[in-house]
Amino acid sequence: MITEPMPTPLAPFPPGNFLLGNHHEFRPERFLADQLKPRHRLAFMPFGAGHRVCVGNAFALTESMLLLAMIARHYRFNLLPGQTVEPEIQVTLRPKGGMRLAVSRR
Repeated sequence: MITEPMPTPLAPFPPGNFLLGNHHEFRPERFLADQLKPRHRLAFMPFGAGHRVCVGNAFALTESMLLLAMIARHYRFNLLPGQTVEPEIQVTLRPKGGMRLAVSRR
C-alpha cells in the first residue's frame, strides 16, 4: 500500500492506493503463494483497461504484428529434423518445451 504521495509522469498516486507495496525495494518473496493477497484485477495489465486504457495499446499490438511480418518476409523458419510440436495451454497456447528452428534468409 502506498503510504506517501508517489509522483508519476501523468498523475500522483495518493496515499492508501494499492500497488505491490514498496516497488523500489527488492523483495522477490512478495510473489510467493503465502504472500499473495487479493489484488486489484487490473494490477498486472500492461496496457490497463476500462476508461484509463493506454492510448498506445492498439499501436503497440499493430506494430508488433508488422515487425513479425517484416521479419518473416526476409527469413524462413523451419523446424529442425526430429522436432515435434506439442501444444501446452498456459495463459496462451504455446509449444511445450519451445520450438527449435532453423533460420535461413529467403
